[in-house]
Amino acid sequence: MNEATTKPRTLTEDEAQKLVGEFRRFGEAGPAYEIVRIEGRDRAWIRVVYSGEELAYPIAEVLADPIAETVP
Repeated sequence: MNEATTKPRTLTEDEAQKLVGEFRRFGEAGPAYEIVRIEGRDRAWIRVVYSGEELAYPIAEVLADPIAETVP
């Protein structure tokens, strides 16, 4: 069986920087996080709202996560 592979979307520097300050969730019902800075074109640093923990997170994952409509 042959499966098609999808190449991750690459953002321009301007597109990536526009993500800073945005709140998203890990999946539909997961905890909210804020994008605090962008490192290169493929990595974001995020702050988990609930714990305050900051960690590196792939941009591809950020783009797959839904925007948080409400943040606690």
